[in-house]
Amino acid sequence: MINTKHRLRITLIQIVLLSAIVSISTVFGEGTGLIRIDPAIPQVVSSPAEFTIWVQNGETAYDPHIFLVMTQTSYDSFSGNVRVSWVDGVVAGYVDLWKEVDWTMASGSDKLPPGTTPGAGYTIASLKSHLSETTEDIWWAFAPILENPLDGTNKTFTVTFPATSPHMIVYILGRSTENGGLYDTEYDMKVPPTIPGGFLIPEVPYGTIATLITMLGAFYVFYAKRA
Repeated sequence: MINTKHRLRITLIQIVLLSAIVSISTVFGEGTGLIRIDPAIPQVVSSPAEFTIWVQNGETAYDPHIFLVMTQTSYDSFSGNVRVSWVDGVVAGYVDLWKEVDWTMASGSDKLPPGTTPGAGYTIASLKSHLSETTEDIWWAFAPILENPLDGTNKTFTVTFPATSPHMIVYILGRSTENGGLYDTEYDMKVPPTIPGGFLIPEVPYGTIATLITMLGAFYVFYAKRA
């Protein structure tokens, strides 16, 4: 029979294991936005990089825009332009974001990009956090993409980023409604802030999580056998 002391230990370990699983689910969960981007977890990729986007729950994002944010070092390391290209149906298109024209240094305390609802913008602190907790200044650009609204059908685009020190995150935003072809809302749809795409190291290494699970599991087995 398991005595009270051992039962308490086992219960505490179960609580820790459950907490770890919940934390992992939160980190890699779907988040709160309806727009999705794949690869969903930021990772180191080469240029050009291809991304797939869609909208969940049968919703539509009108006037889709790409929101790019990079570190100061990354900004200093590229020249010319960042090109975003796509094929939407049978129509191919692209937008060039020129270094001296289309990029703005983030400042102040307002959420970015401009024209978003309170829940759809990203704080500068959040953006820096997803850029590996950078303490540098950050630069951003915001531009329309695709020829049609974004819905549940997967669409792809390619980002060509000619930089020697690429460190940039990729978000997609859109509007939930339109009125007679004119948009009557601010940007209120977005990729969840915890799962942007981009040119950067994953926020939470899978190896670290695997090690944590293994350690907690070993503790559980140890105390279970002693009981």
